[in-house]
Amino acid sequence: MKERFKSFKIILVICTVMTLYFLVKGLVVLPDSEKVLFKGIQLALGLFLMIIPIVIERKMKVSLPRMLVIFYCIFIIGSVFLGTGFGFYGKIAYWDKLLHFISAGLLVLFGVSFYLSLLNKAVISTVEMKLCYFFGTFFAISGGVFWEFYEFIFDGLLDLNMQRFASKGVDLIGREALMDTMGDLFIDVLGAIAMLVYLLITTQKNKSLLNELRIRRIK
Repeated sequence: MKERFKSFKIILVICTVMTLYFLVKGLVVLPDSEKVLFKGIQLALGLFLMIIPIVIERKMKVSLPRMLVIFYCIFIIGSVFLGTGFGFYGKIAYWDKLLHFISAGLLVLFGVSFYLSLLNKAVISTVEMKLCYFFGTFFAISGGVFWEFYEFIFDGLLDLNMQRFASKGVDLIGREALMDTMGDLFIDVLGAIAMLVYLLITTQKNKSLLNELRIRRIK
């Protein structure tokens, strides 16, 4: 198990250094120290999220699919450490959309892995395989929809602008107010379909790859 995450330690060290940098900088008396400290706290949370796969494997005595862990780490790094830490959300156009695309693929993989774990069978029929893929796909799309519900609710409760319904403090009108939300949903669907197509093609050529997506118990 340790060998599986050996190469990942370097990334954890880098993320830890970034987190400490923002936390320490935020504690210094600066004009924007409170914002920097809050950013450091967000990165600390991201650091905790990064080690969740390791904790799950060790505590639950399971082996998570390598592809699932890779996509999970890419998403956390992209959203928390690059998006929040380096401000990629504001500096790079469509960074948010790219993360929606990645998260959709991640949710498909999680859905497929979960479904395969429920089957608990060494040999999977063609029908079961197709049901598995479509379960993963619609699981991902549903996840995207519920995320938009989350953004809508907390935009109202905390006066945020996660759904980009306003620009420079002025509420947008008509279709312009819907563009961010609908764009996110479209990207979620595209990301889910892209992962579905990839899985269909790769496992059609080599059906043994399907077992690599299974969450396995370690004895």
